Amino acid sequence: MKLTQEFVVPHPREFVWNVFDDTELLVSCFPGAKLVSVEGDGTFSGEVSARLGPMRMQFSGDGLILRDQSSWQGEVKGKGSDRGSNSRVTANMRYQLTEERQGQETLIKVEVDYALTGSLAQVGRGLVLEEFVRQITKEFGATLDQKLQRSVTNEIDVRSTAAGQEELLFGSIFLKTLCSIVRKGLARLFVK
Repeated sequence: MKLTQEFVVPHPREFVWNVFDDTELLVSCFPGAKLVSVEGDGTFSGEVSARLGPMRMQFSGDGLILRDQSSWQGEVKGKGSDRGSNSRVTANMRYQLTEERQGQETLIKVEVDYALTGSLAQVGRGLVLEEFVRQITKEFGATLDQKLQRSVTNEIDVRSTAAGQEELLFGSIFLKTLCSIVRKGLARLFVK
């Protein structure tokens, strides 16, 4: 399944590009994600802890980061699995950084191509899963912007603010997902 999303951060492209080179900081922007190791060749290992009601999941996996500053784009490839739910995920995220407002802001365009298999794939299908991924991307953008803003206003190293949320709470994001789906459905009914 493919998903494309865009968001703007009020920071110059060069600054955002340098932050995207900090794997630890980027991982800390994803709810529940934790970096286990980073190698100099762009490979990394990580974990994502998640909870859906009483069910806890611990995805472990590996990835590869590729970057091309000449085109201001990059790619993150990854795969992981959760033994408890016997679920697997593969994802390929491409991003493009574009200057906005005479270089004062950066448009971040993200395209995610992902596949989920196993018991979790039965829970999140189609529109629900797509909206769920959209909500996670939205939270990523908000957290990234907060960390960027703190680094600018406090004149501190961005890396020193890289503590992420301990666990991805499906319930909270799932509720936002359902609200968004209902809102869009009602809009289609009443706005014609």
